[in-house]
Amino acid sequence: MKEPSTIWRLLSELKREAKMAICISCDNEYSDKRRKLGYKTCLECGGKAAKKEAAFRAKCTAPAYNKGCYMYVASKRMAKDVGR
Repeated sequence: MKEPSTIWRLLSELKREAKMAICISCDNEYSDKRRKLGYKTCLECGGKAAKKEAAFRAKCTAPAYNKGCYMYVASKRMAKDVGR
């Protein structure tokens, strides 16, 4: 069995090799593969942001035309033209 100091040294070397990315919201480490996909947050923070965005977008809908389906309104200009 290896000494505890040797184990900690090996673990720290493995961490350096893994090059874990750091979340911009909570400063926790997350997968480097996720960073390569373009994400800058960990799964937990990304999920919270996605829920917040979905709730906001749910409030930004309006009928596209008389008795028509609802559509997402993304800007003030779209809001002026909805239903015409």
